[in-house]
Amino acid sequence: MSQQLKEPPVWESLQWQTAVSQIPGLAPFFDNLESFVELPEGVEKLRGLFLDLAVRGKLVPQDPSDEHACELIQSIQEERSRLVKSKQIGKPRKVTPAAPCNWDGTIPQNWTLSHLGDVVFDFQNGLSKRRSTVGDPTPVLRLADIDNGEISKAELREIQLTEKEIAKYPLVEGDLLIIRVNGSADLVGRFIPCRETARWTFCDHFIRVNVPAQFLDTTYLCIIANSAWGRSHVDQNTVTTAGQKTINQTGVGTMPLLIPPLAEQRRIVSKVEGLISLCDTLESQRVARKSVRAGASCSVLASLSSAPLRRSSSTDTLGSAWQRLSDHFEVLLDQPTSVDSLRQSILQLAVQGKLVPQDPNDEPANIAVSEILRKREELIKSKITKRPRGETELTDKDTPFELPSGWAWIKLGRILEKMGAGSTPLGGKKGYVDEGVKFLRSQNIYNDGLRLNGVARIPEHVHEKMSGTHVRAGDVLLNITGASIGRSALVPDDFDTANVSQHVAILRLIDQRLRRFLQLCIVSPFFQETIMRVQVGVSREGLSMTRLREFPFPVPPVAEQKRIVSKVSVLLSQLDELSTEMRSRQSTTGALLTALIHQILNQTEV
Repeated sequence: MSQQLKEPPVWESLQWQTAVSQIPGLAPFFDNLESFVELPEGVEKLRGLFLDLAVRGKLVPQDPSDEHACELIQSIQEERSRLVKSKQIGKPRKVTPAAPCNWDGTIPQNWTLSHLGDVVFDFQNGLSKRRSTVGDPTPVLRLADIDNGEISKAELREIQLTEKEIAKYPLVEGDLLIIRVNGSADLVGRFIPCRETARWTFCDHFIRVNVPAQFLDTTYLCIIANSAWGRSHVDQNTVTTAGQKTINQTGVGTMPLLIPPLAEQRRIVSKVEGLISLCDTLESQRVARKSVRAGASCSVLASLSSAPLRRSSSTDTLGSAWQRLSDHFEVLLDQPTSVDSLRQSILQLAVQGKLVPQDPNDEPANIAVSEILRKREELIKSKITKRPRGETELTDKDTPFELPSGWAWIKLGRILEKMGAGSTPLGGKKGYVDEGVKFLRSQNIYNDGLRLNGVARIPEHVHEKMSGTHVRAGDVLLNITGASIGRSALVPDDFDTANVSQHVAILRLIDQRLRRFLQLCIVSPFFQETIMRVQVGVSREGLSMTRLREFPFPVPPVAEQKRIVSKVSVLLSQLDELSTEMRSRQSTTGALLTALIHQILNQTEV
C-alpha cells in the first residue's frame, strides 16, 4: 500500500526544475515544497506567488533593448484620440483614482505605472434585454458561460436581436469581459479574455473592455487582475446592492497597472502559463494522492466494522483489520479528516461489540433487561410513565447487525422512564431573565457535553409550571430538529436542574447504569444514520418521539458497558491529541508558507 501511495514528486522533474531555475530567491520555498503542496490551499498560494512575481517584474528578466512602456502608453493615447476623432469610439471618461496607487515596490526597468482606464479604448456594460421576438437568434454570453476563467460555448443561449443591437454590443478577439455583478465577491471583477471574434454579444452582468490588442496583451491584463494586487483593488471598489456584489466602470477603470514593454508582456504570459500548468499538475497529483489515501483508509476502516465476531478461515478477523491499520497508520491517518473517520469507526465498533473482548463471566444483558422491564411495569402501574399505544416487541428483522453472545436487542422506548421534548415559554425570548433556571436549547447540546456559556434562563415559576420537562443529573439530551439534529449530551452527575426547549428531547433511563453507553450509542454512526433515515416533515428536519421510541438499542452486559465506555474514552482522547497535533502542524506549515511568500515578494531582485 505504501508503495502505491508513494509517487515521484513532480517538483523533481526536469520540466519543473527548468521552469523555476531562472526565478531567484525561491530555494527556501522549494526546499519545503513537499509539505506546502499537501496543504489544502498550498498549490493555490503557489499560483498566487507566480502571479504576484509576474506583475512585479520578478518572474522573467528585463531586456534593455525592449521599447520603454512609456512609449507604449503614448501610442495607445494617440490611437485612442484618432478613434474618438473618427467617431469609432466615444470620448473616454477621465480616470480619477479614489485613492493613491498602493504600489510599494520599485518599478522595473522600461516599465511604467498607469491605470486601466488610461490604457484601454472604452468600457461598456452589457445587454439588459432577456427576451425578444424581433430579430435573429444571437448567442448572449451569461455568467453560466464562464468556466474556470474562460468563455465556454457548450451551453450558449440565444435571444432574438436586431442587427443594430448586435452592433451596439460587439465582442471581438482581444476584448476583455469583466464580471460586474455576482453573489460571490470572489468572482466580481474577474477578467475574462475573449479569444475569438464571433456573432455574439454579452449580458449586463459584464463590463466589456475594448483593449488595444496591438499594444497590450489581454492575457497579461488578466494576470494583473488575478494577482493579489489586482484583487485588492477590486475588493476596495466592490459594493453590495440587494445581496449582490457589484463593481462599476469607474471601479475597474481606476485599477492600477504596472505596464511592461509589449515583448516582455508576452514573455511573462508564456512563463505564467507554463508555471500555472505545472501547478495544475501538482494539484491533480495532490488530489489523486488524497483520493488513494482516502480510499485505502475507507477500505481499512470498513473492514474493521465488517470483520466477523468469530474467527473464520475464509474472512478477515477484526485483529487482522486492526493490524492493517497499524501497519499503515502514518499513511492512512495523515489528515484531520482521516482521524475523524477513525473516530466514527471506533464508535461503530463499540456499539457492535467489537471494541473490547467479551468476558463469559459477565452477567448476560437479558438479566438486566428483564429487571428494567419489571421496573417499567411498576412505573406504569404507578402512573409515573405511560405505555405507548400499539407497543410491539422487537423482531429479528428489525435488528441491523449481529450482536455478541451475552448482548440483547430492545426498543429504546422500553428502557426509558421518560422520553419527551420541551416547549418554549410564553413570550419566547421575551420571557428570558438574567437570573433564573437554566433553559437548555439546541445550541447548548454538544456530543462532548453541555455548553452553558450564555445559556438562557427562565423564571422559577415558569420552570415549575413546565414540570414535565425538568432536567435531572444523568439524563441524556438529544437535539431532535434543525441542523444539529442528532447531537447529544450526557447531563453530569453534579448538575442541579434546568428545563429544555421543544428542540431538545429528554431521555431518562430506568437503569441509570446504561446512560453512558446510551449516549455513546447515540453519537455512533449506527444511531446517527437511523436518525437521518427516519426524520419527518417536508424538510426532513424533525425526529418524532414515536419514531425514536422504536429505535433498536443494543444492550451489552453491564460490566462490558463499563469496559467499552472506558476504552472509547481513552481512544478518542488519543485521537483528539493526534488531530490537534496535525492541525498544529498544518498551521505551522501554512504560516511558514505565508512568511516565505512575503519574503520572496519583497526581497527578490531580478
